[in-house]
Amino acid sequence: MSEKKNDIRVLYLHGRPQPHPLHGAFAKAVNGVFRFIDPYMRWQDKNRSLLYRIISSFVNACMFPVRAFDCILVDNLHIAPIIAKKLRFWQRKKYVVHLGSHTLFFLYNGQYSTMVKRIHLWALRNYDMLICEGEMARELVQHLLPGYNKQIYVNFLGPKTERNNKLLQLEYNAASGLILIIANGSGEFRKYYKGIDLMIKAFGIAGTKNRNLKLEIVGHWDEEIRNQCLEPLAEEVRGRVLFTGTTDDIDQRIASASLLFHCTRGDAFPTSTIEAMAGGLPVLVSEWTGTKEMVIKADPKFVVEMNAEEMAERISWFYSLDLPQRKEYSEKFRNLAAPYTEENAIKQYQHIFSSIANER
Repeated sequence: MSEKKNDIRVLYLHGRPQPHPLHGAFAKAVNGVFRFIDPYMRWQDKNRSLLYRIISSFVNACMFPVRAFDCILVDNLHIAPIIAKKLRFWQRKKYVVHLGSHTLFFLYNGQYSTMVKRIHLWALRNYDMLICEGEMARELVQHLLPGYNKQIYVNFLGPKTERNNKLLQLEYNAASGLILIIANGSGEFRKYYKGIDLMIKAFGIAGTKNRNLKLEIVGHWDEEIRNQCLEPLAEEVRGRVLFTGTTDDIDQRIASASLLFHCTRGDAFPTSTIEAMAGGLPVLVSEWTGTKEMVIKADPKFVVEMNAEEMAERISWFYSLDLPQRKEYSEKFRNLAAPYTEENAIKQYQHIFSSIANER
């Protein structure tokens, strides 16, 4: 039986064109009323200047219908809700931010200008409660805001139980030399964020030593990005890298591979890694991929630094294992993924909001 829904009125502010599907499911599970973060002076899906975005934040802060709600739940780190909080300082509302994107890592890694970083950290510090998607996000908050003493909750993501059960039935192909990457991208930002440049470089190193290896990248990537990543590789290795674009039959791709490669720069809690694990694939992730907290329980060797040479070394190590050893890892990963379902994640979210309601 699912936990009783919270009895607080929740305004859910999210980005465009719509929230992450599971984030939206979380908001629905706590009776959230959906509103865009920028209904006036729209900017989020437009190419607007920093000044325009700041002015828009003030305008929207004045217009948010916060009076009718007890809790303002914000999807990703935005400043407009905190401006609204400051402008209505006499109103007792809970301002809660759900942190489930690359933003925290980019703040940590210096990807934003000094001004943008200061604005973001000011907003982060002034939310009343934080919901961090995975332990990595919580650790980043504690690094960015030393001594932060407000309530931090941690949640997780996962596929629907029906899908999870289907993945758990897939047969692992231990003898395959196919390495799988599941990631979509368009432009330099996504190339950097998803780490596709380093992963292809790492395959180039490992693939030179082991000619039985192939790399398949499922998901849309611009031709320019594909060419940038492939150009440095030796021609023979380049021929073993296949961009297959988007597909409706991801299960077949998982069943054809023996390893998932997902070394990102700040991916908070990627569900593709959880699905692959449920399908029996061992998963090689970076230290800056949130689901490392699951992967490390199988073996710390599957968590690597953002270094192509180290990634290549771990690929070579994995394919030096005999088939029974690979199958043993497959079962470890499968068992670790089994509890990570959308239904369990929603129950956890409802539990978090019951705690928020009790703290009024």
